[in-house]
Amino acid sequence: YSLLLSTDLSTVSTAVNTVKELSHSMRDPITRRWGEPPDERQMLWLRADSESIADDADDWLPRFTGDHHRLAIAVTRCTDDAIDTVRAALTESLERYGIPPTRVLATDARDRESVMRAACAALDLPEEES
Repeated sequence: YSLLLSTDLSTVSTAVNTVKELSHSMRDPITRRWGEPPDERQMLWLRADSESIADDADDWLPRFTGDHHRLAIAVTRCTDDAIDTVRAALTESLERYGIPPTRVLATDARDRESVMRAACAALDLPEEES
């Protein structure tokens, strides 16, 4: 799943399709398709219990072309003590797109406070990172 957030905490747009469905239907990068303003941040949601988490990330990350500095990756079905294992599984993808591993966050999609913490972490990203 992908979630676009604005700095005023309103949700701009949510894609509630699976990565596999979107990988066949979306040809343009997400940012070009929805054209959000530069003060917004993006969250990519992945599932830690997916055997294809690295492939899922590889399917999604190219769609954020030019906007990886505004992206946080929320990983649901992942405990805080397992996040390093998930980050290790995503290392190649993160390095390919210049995304720091600290942007991969353990988040329980069923828990409102956990989702809010991840959203706030995304909103706290600087406008541009080197």
